Amino acid sequence: MVLLDIRLHDSPVRKNIHITDGVIRSITDTNEPLSHTIPGPHIHLEGYLALPGFINSHEHLDFNCYPAMGNGLYKNYTVWGRDIHQSFATEIDAVKKIPEPLRIKWGLYKNILGGFTTVVNHGVQLNAGNELADVWQECYCLHSPAFEKNWIAKLNWPFRRRQPFVMHIGEGTDEAARQEIKKVIRKNHWKRPIVAVHGVAMNAEQATSFAGLVWCPASNYFLLGTTADIPSLHQHTTIVFGTDSTLTAAWEAAAHFNSALRNAKTTESELLQMLTGNAARLWQLHDRGVIEAGMRADLVIKKEGTSLFGKYGEELSMVIRKGEIMLSHTVPVEKEKYEPIQMYGNLYYVKKGIHELFSHIRSRYPNLYQPFIIS
Repeated sequence: MVLLDIRLHDSPVRKNIHITDGVIRSITDTNEPLSHTIPGPHIHLEGYLALPGFINSHEHLDFNCYPAMGNGLYKNYTVWGRDIHQSFATEIDAVKKIPEPLRIKWGLYKNILGGFTTVVNHGVQLNAGNELADVWQECYCLHSPAFEKNWIAKLNWPFRRRQPFVMHIGEGTDEAARQEIKKVIRKNHWKRPIVAVHGVAMNAEQATSFAGLVWCPASNYFLLGTTADIPSLHQHTTIVFGTDSTLTAAWEAAAHFNSALRNAKTTESELLQMLTGNAARLWQLHDRGVIEAGMRADLVIKKEGTSLFGKYGEELSMVIRKGEIMLSHTVPVEKEKYEPIQMYGNLYYVKKGIHELFSHIRSRYPNLYQPFIIS
């Protein structure tokens, strides 16, 4: 595959990107002769913008059939957790009856349609396959200090490998959330690398004790009405970006990006780094996060616009994972491998399977949110 006449996000010069076997083989000037040894289509992109494939650093893949659940704002996640199991017990039971493989695949489609080619799943190890997005699970997942039994012992077990621990920490606005962060720091006797999720109550001094912070602003605003102080925290730890599940946040990636830019919590260039380079370094994904020769061909292609994320939904053009087109606004060469949907007011062709999956889930759970129109 060759992507012709495309602009990299960090350069005004148009280039050609040559892809074979899922890898970017070379990036050449548009006036250089094309190699005829590269198989696959030559796609003319008329100056569209190429971004590295996004990395979703916090997701619960099997939780994306749920509607958003809550009764107003909460002071912390434990109060919310108790409330939804009382107020939404019937809805929770209905979603749990959907077979897990269907729920996981629905979560994978949610991510790939948003431009996330790699997903860091939080929770028990899932059998997620390798057909849509890549699922990274090479870490120790502890849910949270409130809901993970014996978390202190698990964190300090002496024979752990040097993998990061990932844990919901400080997800609240009250004193309990602030004290929770202090306790985790104090009880981390072996100084394990911990990636905190949410960290809404975290201050700059505490941030230095963590390998990274996964920022999920859409979830935070829904649950708590506020989010972490990213402008101060990013100087003291690595900030990466996560969507969380539809229990507390929107399906659409554009809504998450808008939440991140709300109230000047970050800039577009900083957000892009959270989605790409920062995340690749934190999770040690050495073959992605930048667009360079030798790196994996994970790409998000969008129309040229006045900003990177301001009209992301309307301007999204193509998502490529390991050199394979997963979503395209134009008809792919092998059309039989794709299915049409309408999303963000545009017609897209998505890797085959989404129509049948939606039908199977809807037959079991009629209240499933429909983020697209089947064409």
